[in-house]
Amino acid sequence: MPSTRECVASRLPHGDRRPCVLAGFGASADLVLQLAYHQGCEVHVFTRGIAHRQLAEKLEAIWTGAADEAPPRALDAAIIFALASTLVPQALRHLRKSGTLALAGITITQIPELELRLACHEQVICSVANSTREDCRDFLRLAAEIPIQTPIHVYSLSDANRATTDLKQCKLEAAAVLRVS
Repeated sequence: MPSTRECVASRLPHGDRRPCVLAGFGASADLVLQLAYHQGCEVHVFTRGIAHRQLAEKLEAIWTGAADEAPPRALDAAIIFALASTLVPQALRHLRKSGTLALAGITITQIPELELRLACHEQVICSVANSTREDCRDFLRLAAEIPIQTPIHVYSLSDANRATTDLKQCKLEAAAVLRVS
């Protein structure tokens, strides 16, 4: 089974402003957008929230929109962070022939039946729900080199439920961090 690094980092298009899309724009996608931009990708973002679109644009996404909108051109790669499996056929429609779709969520709802034409494009679908220690070390080395920046919002442990609610309601333009002590 390929590692996270092999499935995502090595499959993100390199150089020449090759297009990729991130679907579901939260704290993980924020980091991957910065990595993809550093690797020379032309990053597009599918997200419902206006605040998430604005953050993606601030981080150099060249296009943002809803998943049912068409990006300006066919994409080489897509990474879905959201739990909504309805994004799978939508992302596949926007991928070029032999493009890669990575499912980055730990869980996802049942993927709907795919149209035959989508299955004929020799696209690659892989899961990247698990990272190895080496994947994490590689990412941290690269994050320091880039340098990747991410805003954080700190909650006390007693406010964990509020943090979860704020994340669910898209009230944060930051990663939620729980302070244990």
